[in-house]
Amino acid sequence: MFVDKDKEKKFDKYLENPDGSMGIDDIVRNDIKYIRFTNYSQSWILDVEIYMPHIISPADEEDVKFIRESYNFNDLD
Repeated sequence: MFVDKDKEKKFDKYLENPDGSMGIDDIVRNDIKYIRFTNYSQSWILDVEIYMPHIISPADEEDVKFIRESYNFNDLD
């Protein structure tokens, strides 16, 4: 996740007295689609696609059921 530094400054100021009008999605850059990793000699490269985060999305009953059945994880019950 990459953050626009100018928007982050505005967001930090907003957090001093939040009114619900801004969220993390307002400061995340969405123009960067891939990151390229390589070593110093560039004998290999690894391109990784970036997905937009869904940080503040509550799990609904369908999500909990999927996690419970797929991974036998019952801590969300």
